[in-house]
Amino acid sequence: MAWIESTEGKAFAADNPSVQFWLSRIGRPGSRNSYARALNLYCRGVGLTPEQLLSYANKPAPELTELRKTLHLPAARNGDTGGYVMLDLLQSFLTNGRVEIKRTYRATGKVTTRTTVIPETSKKYRKFLYASVQSFFIHNRAALPRDKWRVPESETRVGNVKPTYMPLSEARNIISACKAPYRELFSMMLYSGMGVSELLSLNDKSVWAQVKKQLADRKDPIRLDFRYRKNNPNAYFTYVPASLLSPFSNLDDPAFKTNRARGKPITEDDLRSAWKFARRRAGVDRRVTPHQFRDLLHTEALTEVRLEKHYADFLTGHTVDPLQYTQLYEKPNRVLEAWSKWRNYLDTGPVLATKDELTARDQKIEQLTAQMTKMEADIRTFNSVVKSLGGKIVPSESGSDVVILDLKSTKKYAEAGLKRDRGVKSKQ
Repeated sequence: MAWIESTEGKAFAADNPSVQFWLSRIGRPGSRNSYARALNLYCRGVGLTPEQLLSYANKPAPELTELRKTLHLPAARNGDTGGYVMLDLLQSFLTNGRVEIKRTYRATGKVTTRTTVIPETSKKYRKFLYASVQSFFIHNRAALPRDKWRVPESETRVGNVKPTYMPLSEARNIISACKAPYRELFSMMLYSGMGVSELLSLNDKSVWAQVKKQLADRKDPIRLDFRYRKNNPNAYFTYVPASLLSPFSNLDDPAFKTNRARGKPITEDDLRSAWKFARRRAGVDRRVTPHQFRDLLHTEALTEVRLEKHYADFLTGHTVDPLQYTQLYEKPNRVLEAWSKWRNYLDTGPVLATKDELTARDQKIEQLTAQMTKMEADIRTFNSVVKSLGGKIVPSESGSDVVILDLKSTKKYAEAGLKRDRGVKSKQ
């Protein structure tokens, strides 16, 4: 269900006529939902309603002096208007903003709070947020002034940096940490260069019927045909080892089913959850996604396997030169020969880990978790001892913590402790 159709989204639009008027001028339902959600996030972050934003934008700058101080905005300049105040507020939010998002689970009624730090979100999203809020002001006849300010780059978070591509070693570790049937599904994506949408399209009855026919004829590899992909209108095909599809040969429709719900097909959310679990189990801290298998095929196949670029483009569904496309599509043996080189390169190393390797990895994670728990307990004990002696812990210039104790207070606490141990009451 779209956010604009939820209870929160309907209330946000009903309480603000300016939002209703703005959304009525946006044609596509998906765009209306994204724009409304971005504006709602901004209003919650700055603590103002859409109607208040419009009223402040139409006021002269001198009347907004107190508002600038309250919102910690820079001082006004000559010729400033209310629009400049709202522009400074928007730019300040994209640079330093934080939003607390509460979520209530229907089944349990549990409420969780998550803080979204705006500077740590992607630059693409902050550009969209900037354009959405400006669109709201423009359609309500309160357009914000234009300046040369640019959305800053995202602040890098330790352990959450998206690499340009996923190394083959990481791909193997994550696939090894998967459980069935997701281990086979992600392996198909690695061997074939398919995306998630192409993988899930195998649940179609007609497509799966062709695959089952090839499995019955004991063909290896299995050819997968696709009619198009995104901006590429041309049909293309790729290959998958028969050993990865054989576990599903006894299934009818749909082809891929989850373990926890044996009658339901695997969805994109199921793949996302399985990938997240496997990534953590494999100890990969970087933010990698299954889609990067396609990038891996492009980089490794071109540099290590020495495939020509148009073969890698064709196997992954990218647009190919028309002349080369005709030669590749009408002569599949060339494509099969190129893909076989990629398969041989992957088969040289173990793509699937053994059970003993996974057990040893899980034991190592448990040991590290126990060590961290013990260290946290020791730190809490140390802090309580320092506090009981009347001391305090302050950071030094070198980065380490320093314990400061008052000698008189320490002696006083020590004497009181001795008297207490000997059963002597201390004088008040």
